[in-house]
Amino acid sequence: MHQDSISETIAHFIGLFETQAEIARLRHGYDEFSHVVKNPNPEPLPDAHSPLPRQVLELTPNNPLIEYTPEATQAHVIASTPPLAIKLMPMRMPEPDWSPKLPSLMQGASPGVPVEPTPLIGPVPGSVGMIVAQYVELSDNDVVVIGGYSGPLPNHQHDNAALNGMIGDLDAFSAPLTDLSSNDIFHTIPEFMAAAADAAMEMAQYQAPGMSVSSAVGSETQGTHVNGEQVTELPVLEDWLPPEPSEEAPVTTGSVSLQTGDDSITVATGNNVLANQATIIDAGLAPAIVAVLGDHFQLDLIAQANAFIDIDHVDAGFPGASTGGATAAFNIASFTNNTLDAQGAAIAANPEAMPTNWTVSILEGDLVFLQWVAQYTFASDNDLVVMTATGSTTNIDTGNNGIHNDLSFANLGLYYDIVIIGGNLYDANLICQTNILYDNDTLQMLADAQLSGSSETSGNLLWNQASILKYGPQGSTGALPDHYSGAAEALGRGDLGMPDGFSGDPALAGLGHLRVLYVTGNVYDLRYVEQTNVLTDADTLAVYAQGAEALAGSEWTVSTGQNALTNIASIVDYASASDTFYVGGGSYSDAVLIQADLMDATSSSATGLPNELVAFLEQEPALQVTPDFYHAPISHADSAPADVMQSVLA
Repeated sequence: MHQDSISETIAHFIGLFETQAEIARLRHGYDEFSHVVKNPNPEPLPDAHSPLPRQVLELTPNNPLIEYTPEATQAHVIASTPPLAIKLMPMRMPEPDWSPKLPSLMQGASPGVPVEPTPLIGPVPGSVGMIVAQYVELSDNDVVVIGGYSGPLPNHQHDNAALNGMIGDLDAFSAPLTDLSSNDIFHTIPEFMAAAADAAMEMAQYQAPGMSVSSAVGSETQGTHVNGEQVTELPVLEDWLPPEPSEEAPVTTGSVSLQTGDDSITVATGNNVLANQATIIDAGLAPAIVAVLGDHFQLDLIAQANAFIDIDHVDAGFPGASTGGATAAFNIASFTNNTLDAQGAAIAANPEAMPTNWTVSILEGDLVFLQWVAQYTFASDNDLVVMTATGSTTNIDTGNNGIHNDLSFANLGLYYDIVIIGGNLYDANLICQTNILYDNDTLQMLADAQLSGSSETSGNLLWNQASILKYGPQGSTGALPDHYSGAAEALGRGDLGMPDGFSGDPALAGLGHLRVLYVTGNVYDLRYVEQTNVLTDADTLAVYAQGAEALAGSEWTVSTGQNALTNIASIVDYASASDTFYVGGGSYSDAVLIQADLMDATSSSATGLPNELVAFLEQEPALQVTPDFYHAPISHADSAPADVMQSVLA
């Protein structure tokens, strides 16, 4: 179907309309009203005029580097009864905003004649929001009885008051920060940052019995800190992880595996691994130069806490009659600031270039980059094992649980040479990590006997590791040049022309064409990671025999600890890809590091506890009371106990 130039243009840029259907709707096909009196002398119809030849536009494949302008033609006038007059004027093909222009191909250009560059319109970035909650709950409380024992089972209820106190102390310490909700965070980021800064100061001054808190502020946070001390070398996680259970013999989780052979007994009720891991990379803008007309607010915060109670009761009949290795707790934090030489790279690539034109993107309103991650693991692995020698190889593993939350997110957006922010810039990176372990184990002899072999009731690891790596300056590097504020003012009123100041700005050397983003409102850039591990692994192993000869010749390997709780978080923030940052208002920047440890003051497995105190605690009668007995069926069960952790796990 042949169409005029206007219809052809509409079909090309919008799509082929159903023009015939539209024309059909305008037909006068309905009956006239009966009261209308026909004019006996109708006016004659105007003479039909043959229209002048239509200008036909042949559509060819679109070439964004060529501008097409139809030849100018005389206006076509279709005669009609006055006062109706329709004029069809020649139409200029619109050019898409995103298409670049070559001066030599512009209309009227000729060799040797300079052409005034025309600003181009570029794409604008979109806001990015991510809120993730990862939650794992495990209840693995086993009861295993092997042999002919039919007496009462040992009391297996652990000290709820001690666990409650530890959880309460950690909650009181971290609540100012962790209680800050993510509800409606998109609209309350400035208030959240102010509250987080106040919470950090409150946590840094927190005091409680058995808790040690170290903190660093500002430039003191730079570098790597381990348990409150600045170090040059990081500890390696693999060097501290507890050994995995032996693979020499079959191991069945939650049950018993018997095999004929040497008379050896292996019991492992711990070996649990709880792990949270998160990595966030933010390069939503990554500009070479940032210019903020308003204020700049910056907050980097790492808060870490480890809490454990590891007081074990070991009867003298067990090998070594000791609690073995100590529980190790690590808080590791790194703050690193880097700048990239974007200007040097541009000059090296094009040493003679200076800006002559720009592609400008205008975003009306606010721009938000938000990543909020919360990871939680809760596990209860309080096992009761009652057994004797079996005369064969026996391997019991009632722990060895693995819980893992993992997240990796990268926000890779558009790149600009310059970002001009008409309002304020809010930039924050926050990491909060907590480990809580309750591992009071009991190894009890129900007969007058001595076992040969080895026993280990501790050897746990609590590991918090966090890093914040930032690219760009921490604050303003100079006064805001006039041509930046002038550009914002001009763009705000719709003037897309590049101010003359950019063409002579030495900071822009090497750039012949600028890519510029202008945000009329505020920019909010927030990353928050919260990680929590809670494990109760209070195990009881009771060994009985009718006589010492029943255990003679058997080799025992007992392990009730060796748990690992790990939190690892990393934030990489490309706030800028260079070292140029202009702020028209005030610049407020702060970095805070808080590292805390809470351990029971009587824990014989506390790292660094004097040997004299350990010897005293082992002889303290209050800690050597034999647990009471209660009658229970001889069974193997996996059910939740009535302990304090159930309220947490609920």
